Amino acid sequence: MTRTNWILFAGSLLILIFVLVRNNRHHAKRPGHEVTARAFEWPERPGAFGFYMLVDGDTVIRQACIPAIQGKYAFASLEDAQKTGDCMARRFVAKPIELPTLTVHDLDSLGIKHP
Repeated sequence: MTRTNWILFAGSLLILIFVLVRNNRHHAKRPGHEVTARAFEWPERPGAFGFYMLVDGDTVIRQACIPAIQGKYAFASLEDAQKTGDCMARRFVAKPIELPTLTVHDLDSLGIKHP
């Protein structure tokens, strides 16, 4: 085996190991882990709502404003915050490697009131 072939082989092997380890780490989030959302009212702003996304009871995201909307607007109701949190939790379970994101279209389809 020439030196160039050896370097290519070693580099390919390192990349393969990296990909396998990375996928295994993220894949472990899916089965057996409970992902939930819990809506809350801001203590400092009564009438303003957000949600926590929890994995096995531990907070991984505190969403205090409506995602996908420019500016810092709170949810108008506890129900809107909960529906949005539930949607993000479902997306996190479906694609655990990616951060869950929402678009304005997603908010509209959920019936979320926003500016």
